[in-house]
Amino acid sequence: MTRVLIAAMMMAGSTAPLLASDRDSVIASCKSQLQMSNSQCDCIAGKYEALPPNQQKVFLAIIKEDRAAMVKLQGEMTVAEMTAVGTAMEKMPAECAG
Repeated sequence: MTRVLIAAMMMAGSTAPLLASDRDSVIASCKSQLQMSNSQCDCIAGKYEALPPNQQKVFLAIIKEDRAAMVKLQGEMTVAEMTAVGTAMEKMPAECAG
């Protein structure tokens, strides 16, 4: 148990593996908001994982409707970075639909 906790704490500070709860949030949002299948939502989660870490944070803030996080992230990111994540989110459903 201690090893698992240490590993989770180490991962939280890195850009490496995605926390399961984040992936689960992406998939749950995909299913409820987009009404997409399991495989399509898995595709979207994979595209989410490919985003840079700061864009992943924006993605999560958007799907969780976390306004405080959005305001904070807007202050930390460039307009180009914010636009890039919005564009990626807009394209994902069509890219994963087929």
